[in-house]
Amino acid sequence: MTGIAPHPTESGTVLAGAAGGGVWKTTDNGASWIPLTDGLNDLSVGAVAYAPSSPNVVYVGTGEGAYTIDRIPGIGLLRSADGGATWTVPSSVLASHFHRINVHPTNPDELLVGSSRGALRSTDGGATWSTVISPTEYGDVPEIVRDPTDPRNLFATTWCITGGCTFKTAHVLKSTDGGATWTDRSSGLPTAAPVDASYERLSLALSASNTSVLYAARSIKPPTGTIVSHIYKTVDGGATWTDLPSVSSRNPRYLADQSWYNNTIVVSPTDANTVIAGGTRYLRSTDGGSNFSSALENGT
Repeated sequence: MTGIAPHPTESGTVLAGAAGGGVWKTTDNGASWIPLTDGLNDLSVGAVAYAPSSPNVVYVGTGEGAYTIDRIPGIGLLRSADGGATWTVPSSVLASHFHRINVHPTNPDELLVGSSRGALRSTDGGATWSTVISPTEYGDVPEIVRDPTDPRNLFATTWCITGGCTFKTAHVLKSTDGGATWTDRSSGLPTAAPVDASYERLSLALSASNTSVLYAARSIKPPTGTIVSHIYKTVDGGATWTDLPSVSSRNPRYLADQSWYNNTIVVSPTDANTVIAGGTRYLRSTDGGSNFSSALENGT
């Protein structure tokens, strides 16, 4: 499942998008599911999102946002005005692969998408778009997170998977105007040209309880030797990042060789020190990343 979107007001209602199986909906906490997109001619999904202020509005980015040999290209961004019962198919393909959709919390027509064409922004429900993070400069945009205390503040990560971008290393960018413009916030992150760009994918998590704290996860492939997992942390809103040795030194293989696909991270909504990182294995920290342990140890 490549995209999961809980309903903003109805407990137990969730949308889930599959890499090759369309969008599904549950209204009973996952006990049963119904398909919502079987009538479409493309069932590859990369991202799905409710509009928080108007949850009948749903957006789906078709085309899995991954670089696997069997990934399926999409037909662009779909929009529903009735909770997914029917869909508006775009007249042109905005992007063929989607990573993230982030909808403004109070305006259902304002959204940002992270895609194989960089980051794009719409203020009219997807009728028109502007490119706000250039694919020729940065490549894909695999992550977009929004400050829950100020929707004008957003962070995004970049991924020059093709190797042909101006900036070949993964960057973190910040916007303070709702995604219209972006500035670099990558101090402390790796700057060396990658041996293999596929491992440059950065997952990103923003603490809701302390929005100056973010975590980012990726791997680094050295010229020789083993691929090493890393988690970076900032406590100053992205001005500087620190590599957490509790991962790179003591849990260097939790992503294995799959950081380009099995790579996600999340922070507790009430505690900036509680972090779960998902890769080929799961790690959990309750002290802000000073120590990580297996999240599945002892059956917990």
